[in-house]
Amino acid sequence: MKGHCIVEGLTQDPVENKIIEVVWVDACADEGNIPLDVASQLTPLRRFTVGYVVKETDSHIVLGFGLIKNLYNHKNACEMPLAIPRSMITSMREL
Repeated sequence: MKGHCIVEGLTQDPVENKIIEVVWVDACADEGNIPLDVASQLTPLRRFTVGYVVKETDSHIVLGFGLIKNLYNHKNACEMPLAIPRSMITSMREL
């Protein structure tokens, strides 16, 4: 993303991170006590998640749903980080 955020005279450089879509398989749960025949029909969920790449390792990828530069200490921060194990990822594409 290109652009600058100006707050009270402070110009912050934009945080540069790739934006990707990750398709992955997640566990599925239901709440409460449910009959066994209903519980036996649960299957893993296919998820489509879009976010900023915060970190990539051999074992997982961390996405942030928003990125900011902290106004007080000027360090980068992310909103709602999510770590997805690579073993659960079926595909990724850069947007």
